[in-house]
Formats: sequence, C-alpha cells, structure tokens
Amino acid sequence: MCFTRTEPFLCSVLAQARKRKAKIDVILLQAELHAYADGSHSKTCMTAKAMGWNMVHAPANASDPASGVGIAVCDASPRVKLLPDTAEELLECRCLKVQCRIDDSMIELVSIYLSANQNNRIEQIEALAQSGLGPTSTP
Repeated sequence: MCFTRTEPFLCSVLAQARKRKAKIDVILLQAELHAYADGSHSKTCMTAKAMGWNMVHAPANASDPASGVGIAVCDASPRVKLLPDTAEELLECRCLKVQCRIDDSMIELVSIYLSANQNNRIEQIEALAQSGLGPTSTP
C-alpha cells in the first residue's frame, strides 16, 4: 500500500468538514490530491467514500506532481447530490467539472488549481478559455 501526504491530508480535511456545525455539503480540493507512485488513484475516492463523502478527482501526475483537483459532496447532505458519471477533466490534473443536483436544479461545480508559474498559468488560462471555461483573453 502506498501512502503519500494525500491520504492523511484528505482524511483530515474530510473529517473536519463532517464535524463542523455549519453542515458543509461540498468541498473543492486543490493540490491535496498528489500522485501515488504506484498509480493507485482509485484509493482516494474509496477513502472519501469510507468517510461519508462522494468524490471525483483529477489526480496529479508525474509531469505535474504539485497539481491535483477534486470535488467532494457529503453523503449526508439532504440537498446536494453528486453525479460522478458527469465528471470531466477540462485541463489535465488542473481543472475538473461535475454536475450536481441541488434541490431541483442541476448545476456544474468546477475545481481549478492553476500553476504558480506565470507562463504555465497563462497557457492554462488559454486552454480553459478554448474549452469554454474562463476568460476570453489573458492578461
């Protein structure tokens, strides 16, 4: 079994969110989903499920190890339901969208984590704009 800092950190975030009196329904995760050396990324969603969360994620990879995004919805939420089959990675390990049902409305949730490097960030913004998400011009 391969553990990176992802699993303990993810467990901590999800556990704290369940304890909050604010009744957190959705968590957008950025950079907490680093790559597993052995490629066992499915373990991340299984860990979340065991803690009472439905989650989709776009984990980091070897070429971009500091990335990784996810969207988690609390199983106990009376109003929000994640539709995991609708998940779409718009920018590899950097942008993920998924549909959710909130009451009687369908919405898209998006988790984006752009690079701190300005040149990479500009390329990422341009790629998102081409996908229909984000600004139509870059700074």
